[in-house]
Amino acid sequence: MFKVRGTPIAVAVALILSPFAVQADGGFYGSVRIGLQFEDGGDADADLNLQNWASRLGYSGETALDNGLSAFGKLEFGVDTRSSDNTDGALSTRQAYIGVKGDFGSVLVGQTYHTWYNTVIGVVDQPWWGSCNGCIAYTGRSEDGITYAGSFGMVGVGVTAYLNPTDGPDNSDELDGFELGVTYDAGIVNVGVGLQDLKGSKAVLGVAVNGSAGPIGYAANITAQGGNAGEQDATGFDVFLSYGNAYLDIGTIDQADTSVGLTLGYTYVIGKATTSWFELSSSDSGADGADTVTIARAALKYDWK
Repeated sequence: MFKVRGTPIAVAVALILSPFAVQADGGFYGSVRIGLQFEDGGDADADLNLQNWASRLGYSGETALDNGLSAFGKLEFGVDTRSSDNTDGALSTRQAYIGVKGDFGSVLVGQTYHTWYNTVIGVVDQPWWGSCNGCIAYTGRSEDGITYAGSFGMVGVGVTAYLNPTDGPDNSDELDGFELGVTYDAGIVNVGVGLQDLKGSKAVLGVAVNGSAGPIGYAANITAQGGNAGEQDATGFDVFLSYGNAYLDIGTIDQADTSVGLTLGYTYVIGKATTSWFELSSSDSGADGADTVTIARAALKYDWK
């Protein structure tokens, strides 16, 4: 199988596109998110902490090309908000990708949200923090992916190939995994079907729906994965509902034990760039003797562009 790795591809795309660039548009942005978390239950004593809720800093841009295409890219870093957290560096990579788009759709390479997330997981991953209580194989910003996405009328398709750089004698030219996704926009409801098959784990299948009914927004997914040797198959079910600024996520995962989780939240907009949000989450692992864990969160968020 051919040998391709993320960094050489990104460099090659940049070199190929540079002679065609005619107009660029982009800018820096950031978001500081700090708040309180109270946790009670489980093996630890009740605890109240001041916490960083994924503050970030980034740059995104798009460049028109004289051949009718557009190039785009993003660099986004997670930012520590306490100096005591900076022993491993104040910044961590959240997204780093480059791509090209046109009438054919788009192709991008790098670390970002790829096909499995966009098709199956993202529709229910809407609470500020306590989301996907019933998702199997939650995959957010995955790295070393090459993704094609396109639409054909009411049908959307996505394909991702993973090519992770490795060292040593076990390095091979084979794919490290792939994802497939198909969506259908039926007007009153959107339906997505996805497959994720990564090296070292069993394949996962998922079906998702989302839409709205008057003032109520809704989304749900079902995910299923076969168990490894000696393990049971796993099935997850997650539902997200919203009404105005209030939202609810509830989900369950059935494997050796049946876990149940729930998040109830509310977003309060203070000003153009300032938002606060509040969440109450409860989770039960289903294991014998395990306590229910309750977590309350309150955060203040300030954004700039």
